[in-house]
Amino acid sequence: GLAQALGDSQLPVLTVQLNRMFQVADEGSHRRWTQVREAQRQVARTDKQVAVVPALDLPLSDLIHISPAGNLLLGERLARATLGLVYGRSSEYRAPDLQSARRADTQTIQLHFAPVTSRMDSIDLTSHSFRVEDAEGEVPVTQVVFSQDARIQLVLARPLSGKALVHGAWGFDPATVPADMERFLPMLGFYGIEVA
Repeated sequence: GLAQALGDSQLPVLTVQLNRMFQVADEGSHRRWTQVREAQRQVARTDKQVAVVPALDLPLSDLIHISPAGNLLLGERLARATLGLVYGRSSEYRAPDLQSARRADTQTIQLHFAPVTSRMDSIDLTSHSFRVEDAEGEVPVTQVVFSQDARIQLVLARPLSGKALVHGAWGFDPATVPADMERFLPMLGFYGIEVA
């Protein structure tokens, strides 16, 4: 990777998870944008010298670029990540990241996130950014329930059939994503997580 190319195996790398875009795109773009977010998430999970900062809640100034106001908040998040990753200071910079997805019953999936300093919640309880797929195709999510802790439950329109996958921050323009409300730090987008 970059650290090898520069000859510095301890090189810290800060990256920003892909935000949204408002341009009209084909249906396949939803999957590809979500896959890129997952790749960014995985690099930070496997390489301790890499931090990924969320941006899915930041406003845009055009169809794809973060606005000046959004960049101020992004700069603060990157500064906190620098303090924690580079200087080892106590800094709650890591975004809520999906730890597990489990079947609570035949029509409910429970998602568990960490780190969460208060509770996972949303400023828009009428929308959700999750997609569930199983052996029969897409499984509509009828309700998102916030447990007032690090868990979120997805209530499904039908029972799961066979292997099931869940995606978070689905697509090139996902709906409002849940956040750790004390830090108002949104979850990282994820793709293709098998439901246990």
